Amino acid sequence: MSRRPPVIVVAAITAAVLLAGCTTAPTADPSTSAQTQTPSGVVLTVDEVVREDRFANASNASKANFSALSPARQAEFQEALNHEVSHPETWDAGTEIEYVRYNGTWYTIQTPIVN
Repeated sequence: MSRRPPVIVVAAITAAVLLAGCTTAPTADPSTSAQTQTPSGVVLTVDEVVREDRFANASNASKANFSALSPARQAEFQEALNHEVSHPETWDAGTEIEYVRYNGTWYTIQTPIVN
Protein backbone atom coordinates (compact mmCIF):
# COMPACT_ATOMS: atom_id res chain seq x y z
CA MET A 1 0.00 0.00 0.00
CA SER A 2 1.47 3.36 -1.01
CA ARG A 3 1.11 6.42 1.04
CA ARG A 4 0.05 9.63 -0.82
CA PRO A 5 1.05 13.08 0.47
CA PRO A 6 -1.77 15.21 1.82
CA VAL A 7 -3.44 17.50 -0.73
CA ILE A 8 -2.34 20.61 1.15
CA VAL A 9 1.34 19.67 0.82
CA VAL A 10 0.98 19.14 -2.94
CA ALA A 11 -0.83 22.47 -3.28
CA ALA A 12 1.85 24.29 -1.27
CA ILE A 13 4.65 22.84 -3.38
CA THR A 14 2.81 23.71 -6.62
CA ALA A 15 2.19 27.26 -5.42
CA ALA A 16 5.84 27.69 -4.45
CA VAL A 17 7.02 26.53 -7.87
CA LEU A 18 4.58 28.83 -9.67
CA LEU A 19 5.53 31.83 -7.55
CA ALA A 20 9.23 31.19 -8.06
CA GLY A 21 8.68 31.26 -11.81
CA CYS A 22 6.76 34.56 -11.62
CA THR A 23 9.21 36.40 -9.41
CA THR A 24 12.42 35.78 -11.29
CA ALA A 25 13.51 38.71 -13.44
CA PRO A 26 13.90 38.06 -17.13
CA THR A 27 17.38 38.51 -18.49
CA ALA A 28 17.91 41.53 -20.69
CA ASP A 29 18.64 40.93 -24.33
CA PRO A 30 21.41 43.40 -25.17
CA SER A 31 20.33 43.56 -28.81
CA THR A 32 16.92 45.02 -27.89
CA SER A 33 17.58 46.93 -24.69
CA ALA A 34 18.79 50.07 -26.49
CA GLN A 35 15.64 50.15 -28.59
CA THR A 36 13.29 50.08 -25.62
CA GLN A 37 14.98 52.83 -23.62
CA THR A 38 13.35 56.25 -23.58
CA PRO A 39 15.57 58.98 -25.00
CA SER A 40 16.76 61.59 -22.57
CA GLY A 41 17.58 65.20 -23.31
CA VAL A 42 16.36 68.00 -25.55
CA VAL A 43 14.36 67.27 -28.70
CA LEU A 44 13.32 69.64 -31.48
CA THR A 45 9.76 69.43 -32.78
CA VAL A 46 8.19 71.49 -35.56
CA ASP A 47 4.42 71.66 -36.00
CA GLU A 48 2.15 73.83 -38.09
CA VAL A 49 0.62 76.66 -36.05
CA VAL A 50 -2.89 75.72 -34.94
CA ARG A 51 -3.45 78.25 -32.15
CA GLU A 52 -3.68 81.51 -34.07
CA ASP A 53 -4.42 83.43 -30.86
CA ARG A 54 -1.07 82.47 -29.32
CA PHE A 55 0.75 83.26 -32.53
CA ALA A 56 -0.95 86.65 -32.88
CA ASN A 57 0.07 87.63 -29.34
CA ALA A 58 3.69 86.46 -29.70
CA SER A 59 6.43 89.06 -29.88
CA ASN A 60 8.13 89.81 -33.19
CA ALA A 61 11.42 88.68 -31.64
CA SER A 62 9.98 85.18 -31.30
CA LYS A 63 9.15 84.98 -35.04
CA ALA A 64 11.57 84.43 -37.92
CA ASN A 65 11.52 83.67 -41.60
CA PHE A 66 13.22 80.44 -42.62
CA SER A 67 15.64 82.38 -44.87
CA ALA A 68 16.86 84.38 -41.85
CA LEU A 69 17.96 81.24 -39.99
CA SER A 70 21.56 80.02 -40.06
CA PRO A 71 22.24 77.11 -42.45
CA ALA A 72 22.59 74.75 -39.45
CA ARG A 73 19.22 75.82 -38.03
CA GLN A 74 17.62 75.51 -41.47
CA ALA A 75 18.88 71.93 -41.76
CA GLU A 76 17.61 70.97 -38.29
CA PHE A 77 14.28 72.69 -38.94
CA GLN A 78 13.79 70.75 -42.19
CA GLU A 79 14.74 67.49 -40.49
CA ALA A 80 12.29 68.19 -37.66
CA LEU A 81 9.49 68.72 -40.21
CA ASN A 82 9.62 64.97 -40.84
CA HIS A 83 10.23 63.80 -37.26
CA GLU A 84 11.61 65.14 -33.99
CA VAL A 85 15.34 65.70 -33.72
CA SER A 86 17.05 64.39 -30.60
CA HIS A 87 19.80 66.57 -29.14
CA PRO A 88 19.64 69.38 -31.71
CA GLU A 89 22.90 71.24 -32.07
CA THR A 90 21.56 74.73 -32.78
CA TRP A 91 18.21 74.78 -30.95
CA ASP A 92 17.95 74.33 -27.22
CA ALA A 93 15.34 74.65 -24.52
CA GLY A 94 14.41 78.30 -24.04
CA THR A 95 15.43 79.37 -27.54
CA GLU A 96 14.26 82.85 -28.45
CA ILE A 97 12.60 81.81 -31.73
CA GLU A 98 9.24 80.11 -31.24
CA TYR A 99 7.76 80.49 -34.73
CA VAL A 100 9.26 80.06 -38.19
CA ARG A 101 7.64 80.95 -41.52
CA TYR A 102 8.52 78.29 -44.09
CA ASN A 103 7.04 78.11 -47.61
CA GLY A 104 4.25 80.51 -46.64
CA THR A 105 3.20 78.58 -43.52
CA TRP A 106 3.98 79.41 -39.90
CA TYR A 107 5.36 76.61 -37.71
CA THR A 108 5.82 76.47 -33.99
CA ILE A 109 9.21 75.40 -32.65
CA GLN A 110 9.33 73.43 -29.43
CA THR A 111 12.34 72.06 -27.60
CA PRO A 112 11.00 70.03 -24.69
CA ILE A 113 13.31 68.09 -22.44
CA VAL A 114 12.35 64.43 -22.28
CA ASN A 115 13.49 61.91 -19.72
